[in-house]
Amino acid sequence: MALVGKNSGEKYSPWSLILSLSFSLSLLLVSCAKPSSNDPAAVDPSTIVPLGTLGIATGTTGVGVNPLDSQPGSTVDVVLDGSTYQQKLQTLTAWVGVSHPLNAPSDFRMNVQLTDSGNGLYEGILMLGYYDNGAYNIDTLSTGTGTSQNAGIPATYGLPDGQFNQWFLYNGKAAFHAFFQDGVGAVILVVEGGVGVGDSNANYQTVYGSLWFKNFAVTAAANDPNNIPTDPCWFVWIGPWSCRTFLGPDGFIHTASALLPSDGYVRLGTFSGLDKVKAFGK
Repeated sequence: MALVGKNSGEKYSPWSLILSLSFSLSLLLVSCAKPSSNDPAAVDPSTIVPLGTLGIATGTTGVGVNPLDSQPGSTVDVVLDGSTYQQKLQTLTAWVGVSHPLNAPSDFRMNVQLTDSGNGLYEGILMLGYYDNGAYNIDTLSTGTGTSQNAGIPATYGLPDGQFNQWFLYNGKAAFHAFFQDGVGAVILVVEGGVGVGDSNANYQTVYGSLWFKNFAVTAAANDPNNIPTDPCWFVWIGPWSCRTFLGPDGFIHTASALLPSDGYVRLGTFSGLDKVKAFGK
């Protein structure tokens, strides 16, 4: 459903409105500096005690109850990529971007809420959260719940937003992909395997895998409302708003063609113990 501009009467899709607001906010925040070593609120990395499987580190303020724990679906820890604290911090910084300076983040977790919307295609949300500067920061990404509106590409026009979010067999083992988007980029959830009886997803009790991200390389010109696509980024073929991967020789997305994404995606981290029934609805 289109949204109508407050003053102009122009129509924008929910995706274009989210992208426009997010980019405008990033322009306002980009001048915010990361706390310096002279700032009493800054934490010296050498004094930080690692949190083990949480994959990052805790500062001196302590960690409360993560809001994701009270969400429906399934919530698990995410182990950020990197073998040292600084490498993990660089990974998280690359994902959150310069508009949100980090100090001593900890308790990085994810929550998955997906349902089968029909024909084995999944829709829902992915919530990613971490604790920093005395508060939890939660980002909600969505698969979308509509259909492609780009009539210029007949092969994908009218396809559901969850077209590429499905279970498939890879090297004889059940795997899963799901594309999610927020205002600054895309995250792909990859289920690489599970724990249960056999290698069928129907037998998995918990699953493990990885998260991959690709932020939009946008400019002020690209953020012109006339240039922002109405479709989610996996239906956008070219330009800064495209997040397509798993591409076949025909140029279309074939989600079962590879297990891990390429095309500029970076691994954010890994996870395990995700409750399959709670996360996928069955």
